[in-house]
Amino acid sequence: ARQVAHLAWAGFLQLVRTRVYLNILVAGIALVLASLAVERLSAGEGGRVLLDVGAAFIALVVAVLAGVVSITAVTREIESKVANVVLARPLGRVEYVLGRFGTAAALVLLANLCLGGLLAAVLALTGGEHAGLAFAAVVFASLEGFVIAAIATFFGVGSSSTMSALFTTTVFVLGRLSGELSLLIERGKFGGATPLLKAVHAVLPHLPAFDLTPLAHGTTTTAIDLAQRAAYGGLYA
Repeated sequence: ARQVAHLAWAGFLQLVRTRVYLNILVAGIALVLASLAVERLSAGEGGRVLLDVGAAFIALVVAVLAGVVSITAVTREIESKVANVVLARPLGRVEYVLGRFGTAAALVLLANLCLGGLLAAVLALTGGEHAGLAFAAVVFASLEGFVIAAIATFFGVGSSSTMSALFTTTVFVLGRLSGELSLLIERGKFGGATPLLKAVHAVLPHLPAFDLTPLAHGTTTTAIDLAQRAAYGGLYA
């Protein structure tokens, strides 16, 4: 456990200062600020549109960040043989993969803390409601980033960086559409392919489970439900 934590921390310190991570973080900040324009065009609604659009932008940016960081931390190290140098130490392959996943998870959490704080501040300064909910929703959505990082790592240890990015993007898009896919399956839209699609739906990550922004529109939830969502994200990762 100590070796995994040390490897994760060393990777965090290395990647948090890279141009790629900082550029993606800056892009997230720009998108949060750009969501103000959408809020103005929507005639306000107490900041709910700003919350929805801002949280959606952050989720997209962090998903990209999770995939890029995981590919950088694992796949490219394997391709460049840097992983061989690390594994030459008294460190197992499982510990190596867990350590690199820990690096990606820490960077995802840091990004969501920064961007969530920014979104909450923008809501508060513009007189919108739900500033506290915005921060909580973005931080809770870190679970989605953890899942994306785990998927990218899973594909990355057995394929090239290009294929890992392609597979991860595909799973992310399908995972985001898992609710719509479930509805189509229930309506019998796929005929004989329904059993196969049910299996695909069961394997896909149900990423909308990590979205708390509907709470701003009157949807209610419980602590047990939130705990179940968090447990699902952790187990899937």
